[in-house]
Amino acid sequence: MMLQYQNGVLHLDGVSLDVATAGRETPFFLFSASRLDANFAALAAGLAGAGVPGRIRYCAKSNHEPALLTRLAAKGADVLVSHAAEAGLARDCGFKAECIAFQKPVLAETELREVLGVGVGHVHVLRPADIDLVETCAAAAGRCVKVSLRLCNDRGFSPLTRLSARLGMSAAEACAAAARVRECRHLNLHGLHFYIGTQRRTPSAFIPLLDRALRIAAALQTAAGVPLAEIDVGGGIPSPTLTQGAWPGLRQRLRHDADPPEAADAVEALRRFTADLALVYRERAKRAGLEPVPALTVEPGRAVAGNAAVLVTRVGAVRGRWAFLDASRNHLPESPLLFTRRVLPVVLAASAPRRFQHLSGATLNTTDVLDLARCLPPLQPGDLLALCDAGVYSLARASRYAGLTPAAYLVDERGVLQCIRRAEGRADLTATAAPPEGEHG
Repeated sequence: MMLQYQNGVLHLDGVSLDVATAGRETPFFLFSASRLDANFAALAAGLAGAGVPGRIRYCAKSNHEPALLTRLAAKGADVLVSHAAEAGLARDCGFKAECIAFQKPVLAETELREVLGVGVGHVHVLRPADIDLVETCAAAAGRCVKVSLRLCNDRGFSPLTRLSARLGMSAAEACAAAARVRECRHLNLHGLHFYIGTQRRTPSAFIPLLDRALRIAAALQTAAGVPLAEIDVGGGIPSPTLTQGAWPGLRQRLRHDADPPEAADAVEALRRFTADLALVYRERAKRAGLEPVPALTVEPGRAVAGNAAVLVTRVGAVRGRWAFLDASRNHLPESPLLFTRRVLPVVLAASAPRRFQHLSGATLNTTDVLDLARCLPPLQPGDLLALCDAGVYSLARASRYAGLTPAAYLVDERGVLQCIRRAEGRADLTATAAPPEGEHG
């Protein structure tokens, strides 16, 4: 996605956001097909450069818009789904069954049967107790299912790490679970996977859990004589244009983002991070004695689609240093204390002064604050802003609290805007309501 000012007006891939807003209700999401493609290509190039087999398994829960899934399926991505409807959607969007993996903290028989029923044959298992259930459902489906075992992340002392430790298996549990999988007629032990958290700053952050996974893989290979097909390091590859944490984002807050990030720089940063991660993986795998080296699989969401979209919003009113927007944290739920994203005026006067301003959402929720102390030109009612890095954990987590989900558009390769999701309306509030008792068909 190329974001740049031309004659004081912000353009995305050559499309003026001022013109794009004419006749369209704000807020709305605007996606860049070129940035989505470039991000995926950078990830693929980084993995390929290390000389080990690699797979990109897009994390659909981060954004499951059909237009994006269809595009990624055509590029050759795999996909990770988290419920049965999402598995069916992935198939509808062109993903082959063998390119889909399914995971959930606790597997339920009805849903698992439905997932296997649309052809999915790869299941991530987080609890040893779920292995027998997968075997039962695989037997009922009459085919063999690939199983990957998730290792828990208990390395670190942050509150989020401690919470994450509840998901997955210890090393001892994983080894026992692997032995049980080998006893099952309809299961095939495919790999190990883990998750270290979002927006990791360096590939070295993966090493503690990676080394654990590789040691377990080597032990399993020695015990069974069969190498694992993949080591899946999960998400965590960062979006280069998003800053995590209040303190790292302080510099960005203390200046105005008059110069949007260079698209080529962001893509190269993504390629370089993935290439360095693949090199770390190759070195640690060989050190662990794994031969052949299992495929390195990554499950990015934010790195693929995060900076491929902006949320265009309008100032409705100004009170002191507070600007009240028509967007809200219904649309960008992640806390501004956790992430700092660029905030760009759509129309920018070069000589305009700067001052610190706060951005309020459109609801009465006390915590509906989109940002604090941003250095921006003085905002007036009617002014337009583009909130960057809006491509993931936004539409997928949009809430109807005191509002409805806005429309989404895609700028394609020709520079043409396509509506990929209409804005919700009154009918959507009752579309899934059950009829009154006694009126069932």
